Amino acid sequence: MQYISQLFSKTAGVAVTFGRDESQTDVTNFAQAKNLSLVNMQQEHAGAFAIVDNKQQQIYEHVDALITKTPGVFLTVKAADCLPILCYHPSGVIAVIHAGRAGTTKQITRRTLVALKEQFGISENLKIWFGPRICTECYQIDKKTNKHYDLVAENRKQVEAVFSDLQAEIVTSEYCTACDNDQWYSYRTEGKGVPMNWFGVGLFT
Repeated sequence: MQYISQLFSKTAGVAVTFGRDESQTDVTNFAQAKNLSLVNMQQEHAGAFAIVDNKQQQIYEHVDALITKTPGVFLTVKAADCLPILCYHPSGVIAVIHAGRAGTTKQITRRTLVALKEQFGISENLKIWFGPRICTECYQIDKKTNKHYDLVAENRKQVEAVFSDLQAEIVTSEYCTACDNDQWYSYRTEGKGVPMNWFGVGLFT
């Protein structure tokens, strides 16, 4: 488990990663140790998000992003090549996004950020973290044409469609799940049934 220091100070809350040799059990134990209610998603590469408005431990179905302004909640996202995104605003709003190629095509990041802007009144000072994901060089999607897909670039475009560079700061992890497979699980490298990397963010009460 590693802390993500770029989002906010540890006194405000926690933003963490769980990579290779860590599991959902470690995520659960971490949340309990921090007295945070664990909230997961049943991710399905969709374009839908949910707003978490209570401290109940739960799993949201049919969504790939979560938003909350409720302190004491630990939002999580899992991935093993897809792009995990964590968001934080000083007003006390946090979000997690699961952005695979299908979800990216369905504008999951843009939809979530529009909600932050329109439903939570966020217009500036938003911090966004792009986590470990498969890099463009490793993500070939068409062998015949040697076409590759850039998850970071495509999701950055969606951020920029909602917030300017002055309104939102994007911090991008240097890790590729395939290149750095000794630290992160990778579906493309390891195949079907590979465990997930977990990422979470929560604000203290």
